[in-house]
Amino acid sequence: MKNQKLEAINIVINVMITFGIIFSGVFITLKVYETSLSISDNMFREKEEIESDFIIEKDKEFSDVVQMLEEKNIIDNSFLFKLNTKIFYGDMDVVKKGTYFLSNKMDFKEINRVLSNIDDRNNVITVTIREGLTLKEIGEVLESKGFDSKEEFLKIVNSTKFDKWFLDGEEVRTNYLEGFLFPDTYNFYEGASSESIINRMLNRFSEIYTEDLKIKAKEKELSTREVLTIASIIEKEIRVPEERELASSVIYNRLRQDISLQMCSTVLYVLDVRKEVLSLEDLEVESEYNTYKNKGLPPAPISNSGLASIEAALNPKDTDYLYFVVEDEIVGSHYFTNDYTDFLNAKIRYEQEF
Repeated sequence: MKNQKLEAINIVINVMITFGIIFSGVFITLKVYETSLSISDNMFREKEEIESDFIIEKDKEFSDVVQMLEEKNIIDNSFLFKLNTKIFYGDMDVVKKGTYFLSNKMDFKEINRVLSNIDDRNNVITVTIREGLTLKEIGEVLESKGFDSKEEFLKIVNSTKFDKWFLDGEEVRTNYLEGFLFPDTYNFYEGASSESIINRMLNRFSEIYTEDLKIKAKEKELSTREVLTIASIIEKEIRVPEERELASSVIYNRLRQDISLQMCSTVLYVLDVRKEVLSLEDLEVESEYNTYKNKGLPPAPISNSGLASIEAALNPKDTDYLYFVVEDEIVGSHYFTNDYTDFLNAKIRYEQEF
């Protein structure tokens, strides 16, 4: 009888040891697996960063949300994400409606934290950055919405190295990001840093500047910066959408004929003022951006352009126009011509000095 009891005790002990080993192995495996998920996920995704305002318009089943995350390439494997959630967060049946900022650079734990954090989710500020704003003006808009001051924003813009393909190898310098912060309506979390906001806008540009646009730029032997420089001039000079490609043709024609561009917008960028009419003294300002004194394109963009101006910069109309002058101040429409005398007469006719 005594032997039977000992045998039973031994069996219980062996079972406990076995389960202990299994449990420990599973726990260690999961911990290693969790770490490997974060590391391998980030390594695998180095080729392209994706950040997104993830909008859920009404409460959704967790499984449906996971499927959406996979479709938007925020996660690579829905099964592994669900497993990670189950193990480390328990059951998550429903994800509440709201706007969530997510990135494929986040590991699964970070994504789950965002999806489950009600406080963070509700503190979203919508910011509209309109086409044609400069970096300074973007800083002013952000400051007015409660983010960093304009000065702090510009400090980050002009001192931080951002790792993007279109900035590859470029040194950090004053206004080196001018033209690359894509104008759009964004949802930022309250308290978002200038660096995270800038990254969002740069990533948006990367999404907008498609392979087709890259191919067209290559065909025209233009760098991305040169395309954006042309686009930025169009953005500042033109108000009527139908005139963008006409203005683009003027720029191309003047460059082709080695004629200075003589664009008032580039001088205004240097002067950093808002004024309707330039003086003769203004036109003498010493700067590479002064296209009255220097031939060719200015060294960099003078504003941050929308897609329409970028497309116009790559698709000029086939014209022989060399000049344009405002013909209607209210509408902002222009008169285009290839004849200098006609241009001078048009300036008199429309009472324009420059």
